[in-house]
Amino acid sequence: MLQQPKISIVIPVYNVENYIQETIDSILNQTMGVHHFEVIFINDGSTDDSHQIIDKYISEYENFKAIHCLESSGAAGKPRNIGIKQARGKYVLFADPDDVFLPDACTTLYRFAEEHESEIVIGTFSSFSEYDENDKLFESFDCKLMVNKTVEEHPFFVQIPNNLGAKLYRTELIKANNILFPEGVASQDAYFTTKAYLMAEKISFIPKNIFKYRIRTSSETPSITQNRNLKYFQDFSVIRTMLIQLYREYPRLDYFEVRYLNDLRWLFYQLEYVNNVSAHEKIQIIQTVYWFVVLAEQYGIDVDFLTPNRRELFNKILINDYEGAITHMNGQLHTLFKNI
Repeated sequence: MLQQPKISIVIPVYNVENYIQETIDSILNQTMGVHHFEVIFINDGSTDDSHQIIDKYISEYENFKAIHCLESSGAAGKPRNIGIKQARGKYVLFADPDDVFLPDACTTLYRFAEEHESEIVIGTFSSFSEYDENDKLFESFDCKLMVNKTVEEHPFFVQIPNNLGAKLYRTELIKANNILFPEGVASQDAYFTTKAYLMAEKISFIPKNIFKYRIRTSSETPSITQNRNLKYFQDFSVIRTMLIQLYREYPRLDYFEVRYLNDLRWLFYQLEYVNNVSAHEKIQIIQTVYWFVVLAEQYGIDVDFLTPNRRELFNKILINDYEGAITHMNGQLHTLFKNI
């Protein structure tokens, strides 16, 4: 019988032939040693050469395996759920197929989890593109070492920038509580992470960078979460509806006290840079997110934190002034996570 891996690394793959090699190399170069991992690729119906790249490594490493889906599910949720069912490791780490782990990422997370018996260990991350790198994503937060805290003690966990690649989860926590990703929608990691936090009793935070999140600037190969079209905002609405319900189902925190403002800020950041869509689709986008915007008025939430342009966009949406709102959705190219 094969020895249990220390970490199962789950990687959904869809048309990333230009990026996945660098991701795999960063895993192979981990100081922990690749033999301690189980690497699970879920090819979500790729139509490029991602299939061949994956299979090359499957043939070379017995602890690498791939599941090839005939058709794309449209988002990373379903392939990640498939990976969870396959995972044998004591811990599970979710990687996107275009990100890059720092060499000691797995060693850092695993050793801390083992030493303190943590259910979730969180690190920090930076973002990068072919043009620049941003390592100041956590600059405005009080990032200090935290050991085995609950989300009630530290709502900080749900307020810092969220990315799956910077978190190590105890597999037992995930499987015992049936924590799965919503399928077919973008930003499903927000739901998964929140439910895990609400289920866990021992969450730790290490103020140390774990990996680099890639910003794809090519219009030919944008990631789902970087393509701001109507579907993206429909998915935003679906996930926020699910999140509000999740906080009500597990009332350890109040969504409107700890998370709504962050999500509203994120929404307006995305709206301000809607790209490659018609005026008609922009109106549909505004109509789609109206319900979420108006919650600020319903709950008496102050939006003075928004930049002047975003406050104006907020006001235009509230009164259904579509023409006025569209003038504030300018579609400029920008770097993710900056000026949020």
